[in-house]
Amino acid sequence: EDGERMISLAPGVAAGPFNRGLTRAALGEWRAAIADYDRALAIDPRHGEALASRGIARLSLLERREAMDDFNEALAVDPRQATASYYRGSMHAEEGRVDAAMADFTEAIRFNASNAPAYASRGILWEGKGKLDRAIEDYDAALRINPKYPDAFYNRGVAREQKGDLAGAISDFARALELAPKPWNSRGLAARSLEEARRKPPK
Repeated sequence: EDGERMISLAPGVAAGPFNRGLTRAALGEWRAAIADYDRALAIDPRHGEALASRGIARLSLLERREAMDDFNEALAVDPRQATASYYRGSMHAEEGRVDAAMADFTEAIRFNASNAPAYASRGILWEGKGKLDRAIEDYDAALRINPKYPDAFYNRGVAREQKGDLAGAISDFARALELAPKPWNSRGLAARSLEEARRKPPK
């Protein structure tokens, strides 16, 4: 194949297998992608992007411990690895380590200020801590970066409703439903939230 031919032309260069790994990952070929990342890392063991990308592939295969090892190693060799910070933060959040997740999302934002999911994820953590204004600030930031981000609209709507801003919540829930793809995990929840918010009397 063309990819193998290009790699064979520069066998000591990590970029060849790494880039093919990214292509395979985009196709959902996770095992093949991991094999390519392994080849890249055999050439350059301190390739932070390859470590982070292998972690994402392993996480996609539900190999959580191995994924966490990759994210930790990526950040050990390159503390500015925003992708590794974001995904490690997501894993911390899923496993209830809120402070560790908050720190990782903040680092992801620090080194990639256009990381909308990191802002949105940190917003959820602020909301869980009852810091609704901080949460809304992060959702606002996520939406400035990506104005078509249904999850950020939905979560901002939840925060606005908790603050008593029913009009803002209704607008956000409606916008989330308008923007979301049909197979959206939160579609039923957003539709129910919109219906309930519309039933509430204005304050």
